Amino acid sequence: SSRCLRLAGGPPNLCVGSGSADSGGRGCRAALASPHLVVRVTRCTPDQERPLELQNSFVVPTDIDTAWKSLQDVEGLAPCMPGATLESHDGDDFTGNVKVKLGPVSMTFGGQARFVSKDEATHTLVIEGSGKDSRGGGTAKGQVTAVLVAEAPDRTRVDVSTDLTITGKAAQFGRGVMQDVA
Repeated sequence: SSRCLRLAGGPPNLCVGSGSADSGGRGCRAALASPHLVVRVTRCTPDQERPLELQNSFVVPTDIDTAWKSLQDVEGLAPCMPGATLESHDGDDFTGNVKVKLGPVSMTFGGQARFVSKDEATHTLVIEGSGKDSRGGGTAKGQVTAVLVAEAPDRTRVDVSTDLTITGKAAQFGRGVMQDVA
């Protein structure tokens, strides 16, 4: 069985399991973005890497232990991420694809990621990943740190910090497009 949890302050959902009652079993859509997203872009020339720092928070209406377990469920979360497809999962390592549209350009990145650390005492997860555009148009690599904070017995805030470096076509876009995508 599966369910989707409504995120406070917006329509996106966080899935637990695959599919959802409100999506007819087709999976659900989730966004790790919110109106509180902060993006910092360092200026560079088109042929350089473009480092990004993305900061985001969202709230899950469940206790911190359930949220902690759900965020480690790679197979359950993959269908909730728009454009993401999980190819394989073995322990803390996983591979997959993600489709991204930046302005007029669509790209599909294939790559791998892994849990670098899982600290249950502080409810902190760290994931590293990297991938290449399937058409050879660039690369992406990054580290995501998620910290869970119990705001109430049935409410957990997830603070997400992402350090992302991109090259190629994606790196050529300006700050405005990057903010819209993030």
